[in-house]
Amino acid sequence: EAKKNESFPSLKVVVVVVVVVGARSPLLPPLRSTPLRQVDGAPEHLDAKRRAVQFKDAKHVALSFCRLDRIAHLAPFASLTKLCLDNNRIRVIENLSHLTHLERLDLSFNEITKIENLDALTKLNDLSLFNNKIRTIEGMDAFRKTLSTLSLGNNELDALEQLSPLTAFKDIRVLNLGGNGACKDPEYRAFVLSHVKGLKYLGAF
Repeated sequence: EAKKNESFPSLKVVVVVVVVVGARSPLLPPLRSTPLRQVDGAPEHLDAKRRAVQFKDAKHVALSFCRLDRIAHLAPFASLTKLCLDNNRIRVIENLSHLTHLERLDLSFNEITKIENLDALTKLNDLSLFNNKIRTIEGMDAFRKTLSTLSLGNNELDALEQLSPLTAFKDIRVLNLGGNGACKDPEYRAFVLSHVKGLKYLGAF
């Protein structure tokens, strides 16, 4: 799945905190010096400003490519709206119930087998579980009215019947199921479009 490149808008204040977990430390280490803060359109070094940024006010945390085996140590980040945990070794979705403001969650390229423990994420509108080991579409009732983008490509959804739960998601506009066995069925496209009527984009490759 192509990863999206996002740039910071030239607004008054955009604060992004990227936390890098070291292999030797079980807790969150100090933030590294990374040019990821932008104020009034001008980049500033995060190292010079990080003491002024409170974890509880952070909106975006990226923990990609950190070799994480599990989701943990996110308790200070209660105001997150975007969390990237892609490209790790996570097997279980857990410890996210306090992130009630979360709107975007990226769990792609992990080893997740079940969609679970997301009941508190009632504002979620963008969820990526691309390239995991999921066999059942479940555990997403809490945000079925807000979810607009869902990526379940490259999982283990081999039969059209496994896609039936998508009927509950009336507001999904972008859906990626490419790379699943169900996509090889000649009736795949017609089946999905009949179940998710508001789709604007359907990935099937």
